Amino acid sequence: MNGEFIERLDRLGFFKYEEPSEVPSLKKHIADEGWAGIFGAARAFPADAEELAEGGIGEFLMEIEPLLERMGVPPPDIEERYDEDGYFLSVNGEDRVIWDTPDLEENERRAGWIWGITSARTFALVNDLLARAGAADRLYAYSGGNEQQAFFLTPELREAVCDHPEATPPERPYIPTEEHPWFGRGHE
Repeated sequence: MNGEFIERLDRLGFFKYEEPSEVPSLKKHIADEGWAGIFGAARAFPADAEELAEGGIGEFLMEIEPLLERMGVPPPDIEERYDEDGYFLSVNGEDRVIWDTPDLEENERRAGWIWGITSARTFALVNDLLARAGAADRLYAYSGGNEQQAFFLTPELREAVCDHPEATPPERPYIPTEEHPWFGRGHE
């Protein structure tokens, strides 16, 4: 089962961002661990929702920037403002609200609102950069909250990952949305 899975991933270009010397050990890891072994790839990054919401988007973007560049995305010009009024970004001259006072009020009514919308808006920002550069990959989330990971996949790679029998709906990579309470994450 995992051998076929690895072959499918390989055909779809899953390993192209790995150091060539690391590919055999990653393939062995996936063979041993099953589909969850893919999260050790160069395509995966920590994306803790709390850290993002507390002013960590710029740092996150710097962490993923080398991979973005390999995908043809020019380094973005980013300015951040994080204070009691909210969290705001300017990306290549385009202003974005990550969260503001009305979102803080909404967070009082709906637990997890700030973390959820911050993730949705962060992933949307990165996916906009990818789309504008003509890149095939998109940024998907895996898990959520403090355990959230960011995972670059093409739609075909995402389908291959989601087709694996061990990938239950809550564990499948997803694009975060602003829909409370799941924010795009699958659930049973």
